[in-house]
Amino acid sequence: MNQSSRKFLSTEAEFEGAYSKQVFETIFESFKSYKGFLIFLFLVGIIGRVLLLSSANIIGKWVDSQFVNPDLVSKSQSLFANVYFQTLCSVVVIGFILNTYFRIMISRTGARAVSLLYDEVTYRTSRLPISFFDTNPVGRIISRFSSDYGAIFRMAGGPLGEFLCLVFDLFAISILMLTLSVWYLPVLLLLVCFNYIVHRQSNHHLRQFRRNLSWSRSPAFAHFAETVQGVVPIRAYGKIPSFSRKFNEYYGDVVKSKFKLSVSMFTYSFQMAIVTAVVLSLTILFSIFLIRHQIVSIGSVGAVVTFILLASNTIQQFFEWLANLEEALTGVERMNDYLRKPIEPGNRMPDVAKFFVNNLHQSNNAGSRVDGPIDINSYELLVRDLSLRYREDMPLALDHLTFEVRINDHFAIVGKTGCGKSSLLQALFFLYPFDTGGIELGGKKVDLGPGLVSTSGATGILSLSQYRSMLSFIPQDPVLFRGPLRFNITMNSSHSDEMIWFALEQVGLANWVRSLESSASACLRYNIEERGSNLSTGQRQLICMARAIVQDRPIIVMDEATSSVDPESELKIMRALELVLQNKTRIVVAHRPSTIVSANVVMTLDRGRMVNFERKW
Repeated sequence: MNQSSRKFLSTEAEFEGAYSKQVFETIFESFKSYKGFLIFLFLVGIIGRVLLLSSANIIGKWVDSQFVNPDLVSKSQSLFANVYFQTLCSVVVIGFILNTYFRIMISRTGARAVSLLYDEVTYRTSRLPISFFDTNPVGRIISRFSSDYGAIFRMAGGPLGEFLCLVFDLFAISILMLTLSVWYLPVLLLLVCFNYIVHRQSNHHLRQFRRNLSWSRSPAFAHFAETVQGVVPIRAYGKIPSFSRKFNEYYGDVVKSKFKLSVSMFTYSFQMAIVTAVVLSLTILFSIFLIRHQIVSIGSVGAVVTFILLASNTIQQFFEWLANLEEALTGVERMNDYLRKPIEPGNRMPDVAKFFVNNLHQSNNAGSRVDGPIDINSYELLVRDLSLRYREDMPLALDHLTFEVRINDHFAIVGKTGCGKSSLLQALFFLYPFDTGGIELGGKKVDLGPGLVSTSGATGILSLSQYRSMLSFIPQDPVLFRGPLRFNITMNSSHSDEMIWFALEQVGLANWVRSLESSASACLRYNIEERGSNLSTGQRQLICMARAIVQDRPIIVMDEATSSVDPESELKIMRALELVLQNKTRIVVAHRPSTIVSANVVMTLDRGRMVNFERKW
């Protein structure tokens, strides 16, 4: 990668030290709507674990009762033993039911909360500025929504219930051990302290290894996505070995990171096992001392040894699960990075958004405007002193442009490659922030506030969504999506079949579409493959033209759709442009003289500046 590309692409976020406060705020936001139910579940879980573990105390009491008078076996004593057995069975059954209910419900709640986090990050990522997608490879973004999210979801299901049960076990074991004898408190504290010391020493390295593993995945994802997108030139130029070698290098970094993490986890578990063996030996020696001095009973020693074994295993599992929990926290940390980024100026969050992050939360009653087209008296477009640059270190792509597009104008933009034609089209949709100036539609400015829309259209302000709803765009490279033909034309808007067929007739595709299936409704369900790979370039472009006709918006913006199609398709596009869209305002980037002939306004650009402006009528 050369120096200029390094400057253009943003570096992958790397995190160090402790997790920030925002990470835990994000987790709280995810579970906030379930907090009442979570409190209830925690109570159920604690009671269930206490009941299950108290079986050791009941058995210890029964053992002690047998040593009171071992020679006496009477009916009452047998009945007493049956009472212990009945109590033991009741406690185990009730504890099992409560524990099962807790595990099932906490897993479902965790999965729902994590899904809510995924939705919120998706809402915000889809509304980030275009510059974010320019400077972040697709693979890097995919890794956040795949491997990082997967780490969170794996922990939020059953493992979350398992981890919480371990916490409840430690709490229950501490209480039950102290009910047997307070002499075992030092043993319990010693066990906790030793394990905590081991965890504290290993935690920093484990956390950094997990971050390095998450970071190393992004280049591999990015390179894989670029390879798939460029498979044709890679094969044509015989560069498969070099791309394979580069992928192996990236994936080798992932394997190395995984290996380092695995070695650290093994070392961590081995240290925990040593601590368990040492503490158990000390507990047995200490118990022998207490029995000889008649401080504790044999039954209580049996229960305590059981608890120590259980506590040692529980504490070891707790810190191991805590390490896995930190892997999920690393995923939350990386998802939170996208969650906290400022969204596109003028955009807003949907009503279904739940999080209140960076003051970007659209409540059900916030904003008095609708997101669809609105009635205004004039669709004249005024560009006033417009300047735009893509980055601070780059020259102006548009330099103080001022012009007016009137109603029903056929407005042609011409100029050499790199003169700013495409930049102007992107500016018309407010895809990049302006250095100076602005754009007005029908005498109304566009609100580019921080997220919430609070001013009605009657005051002379349009929301960004309202402004964009007035414009249709036909790109130079046709964009189609995998799905039915109807979806690619209507983009999920509600349009009748008659309107769709009218648009297909106008662009000359109706006969071809009818030949696809036996019925008209089945034709519109014809499946378009990814990027329209099962269609020709001309067909893809004509479908984009039909999309613009169906949307029926007052202003059509077209980045010379005829530049990459055959002459027959060009004639169809020009016919639709002249006949069907003649009552629309058309702003067209012209690459061919045929486009300029019918235009009544021609503006010539050079290095982002207007060098000529000619209006015929």
